[in-house]
Amino acid sequence: MQISTAFFLLLGSALALAPGHSQTRVNDSGDVTNQINRTITLAPGANVKIQGINGLVSIETWDGDRAEINITVRASDIAAMERRPIIIEPVTDNSRADSLTIRTVEDREGRRGGDRGWVRHEARLKLPKNVNLKVSSVNGKVDVGAITGEVGVSSVNGGVVVAQAGTAAELSSINGGISVSL
Repeated sequence: MQISTAFFLLLGSALALAPGHSQTRVNDSGDVTNQINRTITLAPGANVKIQGINGLVSIETWDGDRAEINITVRASDIAAMERRPIIIEPVTDNSRADSLTIRTVEDREGRRGGDRGWVRHEARLKLPKNVNLKVSSVNGKVDVGAITGEVGVSSVNGGVVVAQAGTAAELSSINGGISVSL
């Protein structure tokens, strides 16, 4: 385990120096933290989809054209983090992303036998107001600023707050309240 931990600490440190990458740290108890920071320029009206986040999703909005993505991933161990990676997929055309997907993927093979460990996310984003947004989350609040496009949010075990929804809104929550301004 020490070789694996040292390798990921070294890899995380090296990637932290490059823009748009992440940094992985292991604390004394063996818990792992990975910080992901990316900035992506979005086209007006871009479709932004955030799915599978296990924890808080906080989206601040602004009049700019960049998406600033800051996600903290905490896990019981490196194996648990590796089984549930965060994938950030911009689809670009002429240097601006027409769509952006941020999602988790679970390695189903890693689920067989033994303790799977735990993974929690804290996703803080700053998005342009003029996007279409879809978010699905569990075990945490979803808080969204003013969006002029379509907004769709679903949450299980967490509330939903949307400061302002534009042309259409579809909101749902199980075990949490819903608040929206139109």
